[in-house]
Amino acid sequence: DLNILPDADAIVDAIRETNPCTRPVYYLTWGKRDGDSQNCNNGNYFCSFEGIQDQLTDAYTTMAYVTQPASVAPAGEAWRNYSNRNSLFAGDGSHASQSGTYLTACTMLETIWPGVSCVGNSYQPVSDAAPLQTLAHDTVTSRTWSWPEAGTRPCEACLP
Repeated sequence: DLNILPDADAIVDAIRETNPCTRPVYYLTWGKRDGDSQNCNNGNYFCSFEGIQDQLTDAYTTMAYVTQPASVAPAGEAWRNYSNRNSLFAGDGSHASQSGTYLTACTMLETIWPGVSCVGNSYQPVSDAAPLQTLAHDTVTSRTWSWPEAGTRPCEACLP
């Protein structure tokens, strides 16, 4: 649902009134491990992690595109690509475990400080830290998650 675009634009514009150099970072979260049973209806996107993740990725990247210059910290996409995804979730299937928190932090590090890799970082509080560092790095660098300002906003039709 793209009804949030005017609100995202208004928030970023208000922030930039104080500091025009602000570059928002959108925290692309992850879907629920087993989907959202309360909202799952006839196989809609709420029924699986992948369906929810597709919607989250589309929404956050669209907000970043509309409010450029902006970046996306693709934590949810890193979660999507981890071979032991279940280990990233706490027992409730929604919140992050220690490994999930670490993976998310690595994506944030590389998004906020482009060119700084988490690979090889000596801070490794979880047993799977090395593969999580590599996954975060590969996810952040595998796609353009940032949009530089290029004149007028590219999606004026998206906004009222």
